[in-house]
Amino acid sequence: SSVMAQGCRPIVLGGGHEMAWGTFQGLVRTMPRHDRLLIVNIDAHFDLRIASRANSGTPFRQMAEWCAAHAQPFSYHVLGISRFGNTRALFDRADALGVRYVPDEQLQDAIGLTEAQAGLAVDLAQCDGVYLTICLDVLPAHVAPGVSAPASLGVPLHVVETLVDQVLASGKLRAADLAELNPAHDEGGRTARAAARLVSRIARG
Repeated sequence: SSVMAQGCRPIVLGGGHEMAWGTFQGLVRTMPRHDRLLIVNIDAHFDLRIASRANSGTPFRQMAEWCAAHAQPFSYHVLGISRFGNTRALFDRADALGVRYVPDEQLQDAIGLTEAQAGLAVDLAQCDGVYLTICLDVLPAHVAPGVSAPASLGVPLHVVETLVDQVLASGKLRAADLAELNPAHDEGGRTARAAARLVSRIARG
């Protein structure tokens, strides 16, 4: 929050996606109360799990609970969801919370990408600020092996970059982060290089 209070846009780099809860808390402390925040998560997983202790699978459920407690809308848009990486209960929870999501299968060709961008454009137009968070396990395993759950399909890197560009073009990005890089499993530094491309893109935007 101190970084944003100085008029800067933070980019947070991390391991587990539990870091997103911290980014969110800093963001909402600096946003005007009546501003509508859109959370854009490019990720294979909803991370809406219920658990006794916070972990990498719970941050967006924590955000939903915070929004409910503070009478704020929970506006959550996920791109790249794996149908095999989320339980039926998580899909049901996402539906109950009004989450908009696009499966990874839809983001394999230009037609699917165009449809996804149209849906994202609607949410971008209706918000005052955007929190962009990217979980590197959304990328194909051959691009990002250094994550806890490498993707069997994943979303191509150029598609992720296109979606990032769309968020940047809105002019509403307030904060961003990248999660899930695990150097111990990163064969040839491939995941780190993909992350560096994305960070550079966000920083330039």
